[in-house]
Amino acid sequence: MSRLSAICILALLFLVSAVDAFAQREDDILRPVPFRFHVGPLAGFGYNASYGEFETVCDCRYSSGSGFGPMIGGFVDYPLTRDVSAYIVVTGQSLNASYDKGERRLEYVDQLGAMVFLDFKLETAVTLFYVGVGTLVKWETPVRGLYLAVGPELSFVAYDYINETERLETPGFVYVNSDSRETVFVDGGLNAYYDMTSWRLAVAGRLGYEIPLHQRLALAPELSVALPMTPVVADYNSWRIMPWRLNCVLRFAL
Repeated sequence: MSRLSAICILALLFLVSAVDAFAQREDDILRPVPFRFHVGPLAGFGYNASYGEFETVCDCRYSSGSGFGPMIGGFVDYPLTRDVSAYIVVTGQSLNASYDKGERRLEYVDQLGAMVFLDFKLETAVTLFYVGVGTLVKWETPVRGLYLAVGPELSFVAYDYINETERLETPGFVYVNSDSRETVFVDGGLNAYYDMTSWRLAVAGRLGYEIPLHQRLALAPELSVALPMTPVVADYNSWRIMPWRLNCVLRFAL
């Protein structure tokens, strides 16, 4: 092979390499994220941790409670860079919580004509259903398939209900008015008893792992938590409910 032929071959290889590098760079500029955006449904179920103090109309104070509730919704996952995307989640979730406490009070008993210490059990159940949207930033971690999403979540009350029942625990005694061992103090919407907070703001976090099922389909188990920034009712600023969820996310690539 002559020196001229070798130079021509080397020049041709250099030209091909340069064009290929430029084409890849141009592709990166024009399409910095070759990954498609995803949409799909999600559903979950989890634990609601209630904390902070509140009082009911019978001046009964509660300080903590818990419950369980479902969540359903959908999402849009739109890539912004290779590892970061906008993760918009629309949900309807139930923040149910129940509270109970024991109490011993000195009460006047007609049958005995005297003051007697009686034991009572108080139970309160709160049901809240919120509809809202979360605007999160999602990061694809270096572990393939593992992602983390964080951002604000704003929701509004679609349904609210509270019920409080007191039960007389001391044997042999009943309430005079009802001839029963139970009486209901509260039964109805929260807004009938409190200055209701109609909207809820929280900082949400989601940790998930994508399991490919098909070229355009993936399943993602997900753990989510939402730290509340607003109270259940305005009357008691410390009363808040924080949901922990195990979710199932079905991801369709478009």
